[in-house]
Amino acid sequence: MNENIPLMTKSEMMDVSILSLSSLTGMDDIKGSRNILICMTEMNELSEELCKYLLQKDYSLNGILEEYADVQLAIWYLCMLCELPEQCIESNMAHSDLLKGEMTKNAESITEAIRRMNKCSHKIGDYLRGRSKNIQLQESVSNVQMSLTVLKNIFGFTDEQIYKSMTIKMLRVKERILLTGEHK
Repeated sequence: MNENIPLMTKSEMMDVSILSLSSLTGMDDIKGSRNILICMTEMNELSEELCKYLLQKDYSLNGILEEYADVQLAIWYLCMLCELPEQCIESNMAHSDLLKGEMTKNAESITEAIRRMNKCSHKIGDYLRGRSKNIQLQESVSNVQMSLTVLKNIFGFTDEQIYKSMTIKMLRVKERILLTGEHK
């Protein structure tokens, strides 16, 4: 990763996400449905990287970090678009049994993170079909955020590494928007 790039703030990253909305909305029922589907894909991609790690087969910590950053952006995006209160998600995290105790590189914690992302993907699908309410989606997103916190500790990712990876991703999105004029 480029060491010299200035890190974007969460607010700047969400501004880029908002710009990308107009070009990626294609379903009339829920604003940003296509972007919400991309969030599901990001969780699946992190799950795939974690499975490679568990199998000790063709994985890289940088690949896990990049997918981790993508999922964190997706969580922020879901909170923004679906009007999920981030304070509730953070509050739920503070009371999670998953976060209590020793966090080590064990398959059980990583497998639980994969399970939670898979369950959240299903809840997002239910939400898009009108079968799930915001509160159910909020709980599922909160569980994924808790798992991200555990994964951050397991892999020793720093906030700077995560923000750098997210910044690089959002700069690419911003460049694409500016080059293609998608936001108009």
